[in-house]
Amino acid sequence: MRPQLFMIGALLSHPLWSQSFDGTYGSGTGEFAVGTMTTAAGFRSVATHYDHAGASHEAMVIALTGSGQQTQLLTLSLPGRVFIQATAPAPGSGTYLLGSTIPDGRSDHDALLVRLTATNSVVWTATEDLPGDQQLFGVALLPDGSVIATGVERTTTKHDVLVMRFDLNGGVDWRTTLGGALDEEGNAIAVDGNGALVVGRQMNFGNTSDAYLARLDLDGDLAWETSWGGIKDESFRAVTITPGGYFVAVGFTDSYGDTTYLGHRFRHVWLMGLQADGDTLWTRAIGDTLFDRAGYGLSSIPNGDLYVAGERVDGVDRDGLLMRIDPAATPIWERTMDHGTYDHLGSVITLSNGVLATGWSMGALGHQAWVVRRDGSGD
Repeated sequence: MRPQLFMIGALLSHPLWSQSFDGTYGSGTGEFAVGTMTTAAGFRSVATHYDHAGASHEAMVIALTGSGQQTQLLTLSLPGRVFIQATAPAPGSGTYLLGSTIPDGRSDHDALLVRLTATNSVVWTATEDLPGDQQLFGVALLPDGSVIATGVERTTTKHDVLVMRFDLNGGVDWRTTLGGALDEEGNAIAVDGNGALVVGRQMNFGNTSDAYLARLDLDGDLAWETSWGGIKDESFRAVTITPGGYFVAVGFTDSYGDTTYLGHRFRHVWLMGLQADGDTLWTRAIGDTLFDRAGYGLSSIPNGDLYVAGERVDGVDRDGLLMRIDPAATPIWERTMDHGTYDHLGSVITLSNGVLATGWSMGALGHQAWVVRRDGSGD
């Protein structure tokens, strides 16, 4: 029997919100949006806000209508310097924010998880004062609405993948670290009915990186871990569970893909489909001999297709990248968006009638939160 699947934001039913938009939001001092979810009134984006005057980092929530009009810009009052890296829906139409905090008077990071109500009031804040640095980068929902998260733990000697499971009240059910003699970090996590798949990066002795993958059960016990890569750099930045019951990871590769006639290879979007036991179904490098490309966000579509969000680089100019690919990772369409000098799309969710991607854009007002809405054809 096929295991039950649990997907974040993969299928949402709001058929009236079909208008495409492309907007930047914030106060103009520095907003880096990490994700957006749907609400009864439209959308809710979450960002890290940098206050230049106070030299501080804060959590920010931006409310949008279904057509992309900003209706609220809220900076949360949380202690310390707060760095939000990811977000997910919480029970009761609320929101989870996760990342790290640097407490006042200190210089090290503590892992951070915050739960908000539907009206953006803080329900609780979960953090631990542990030796070294702990940062959370990726999150997945569990069947009861609680979360499992991954990131990195830095000690005096190395970096390890950090995985933590939280209950609905912010209590830590368990925490574990993964990795071997090298430096590893977990960038994203996805859950099926039996466990979780963590993807990230492993640094090698030659100062190159390989993509990292690990499978755990929901009690935190490791089933397997491995790394994939070539002679240069690879990294996985996002992972999702598909309607077919297998996982797909996305990131970038400098070792695989097309080369110019001089043998130069531009960075390619890199995808891998794999089963829960680690068996690889396929790998795919998507790119060309003109631009660097990288994938940072991934979302599955009910018919088996996938949306990829990321960036395309032409020298110093970075543009937002949005792609739709079929279940075998063959491109269906690609859209690039030149909104400012430095554009980045780092997360993506599937809507019933299209796609919504989130990131940031640097323009005349500095870095601002950036949200892009397109229909299923990319228009």
